[in-house]
Amino acid sequence: MAGDVGDGYARKGTTNPSEQHEGTIQHPLKDSAESSSGGQFAPLLIALVGLPARGKTAIAHSLARYLCWIGHSAKVFSVSDYRRKWTEQYDNHDFFCPNNEEAMELRKKCALEAMRDASNWIMSQHGEVAIIDGTNSTRSRRQCLYNKFHEQMNCAVLFVESIIDDENILAKNMEETRRNSPDYKEMSREKALNDFQLRIKHYLNLFETISYKHEGHYSCIKIKNAGDDISAHRLIGHLQSRILYFLSSYQPTPKTMYFSRVSVCFLYYRFGSICLMLKAKFLAGISTSVNKTHSSYLTRSQYFRAVVHVI
Repeated sequence: MAGDVGDGYARKGTTNPSEQHEGTIQHPLKDSAESSSGGQFAPLLIALVGLPARGKTAIAHSLARYLCWIGHSAKVFSVSDYRRKWTEQYDNHDFFCPNNEEAMELRKKCALEAMRDASNWIMSQHGEVAIIDGTNSTRSRRQCLYNKFHEQMNCAVLFVESIIDDENILAKNMEETRRNSPDYKEMSREKALNDFQLRIKHYLNLFETISYKHEGHYSCIKIKNAGDDISAHRLIGHLQSRILYFLSSYQPTPKTMYFSRVSVCFLYYRFGSICLMLKAKFLAGISTSVNKTHSSYLTRSQYFRAVVHVI
């Protein structure tokens, strides 16, 4: 049903099946109803673009949560997860060397597998927004994505490129990757950071930023330095505009949330009101724990707040 998929992108083509191009795959949600522009609404493929340590994974998952929150089915397909599935253990940066033909072939296989699963999810599970989290670092790779999802499946395709040239932001991202990536869980901090820097250098040898001169027919959003600057090109439809709105205010700041089951005592007064009494020892314990553990990381405005919901 067109209304279920609705990202505001009109399908190209005609309503006569005999006039469809050979190899075109019809989405299972396709309906005979057409948009005012003469096409039909299509699912959306979002492909992240950028060097390692540019915050692509954080953007992908934040965007997926936002899209689900506003009522669209969205799913992230991480190329790195496919790579880890096919490799027993990450050894070092040589895996990403352009001269390592065996590894390059495996990386290509992983990218194609992510594309296959994304297309299957769209087709068989009526997915609306598939997000491929990977570097997608060359024009040829992006052309492959575009051909697969737009030319063959009539999906809308949106590239989101993250560009970071601020050394402070880059250093923070590298440290975050070093702490959280399964690739580096067995490495020392110094060895992991050095290996990650060499991995980035391998990508730099081949990386091609999205060029409007050569790729001007793509829908594209470019984010620079984690949101300091953002530009958009050829966005089509309501959903892509919503994505731009979200990314314009996106701030990838690490946050920690604490949940506690509070020791409470409810006192019921004769007028029916409820008084919530928190034990002094519990409050003292929370205060001591926060002061000892995180006082150096918290500003005054970030300190503990107690929010009580009585249902």
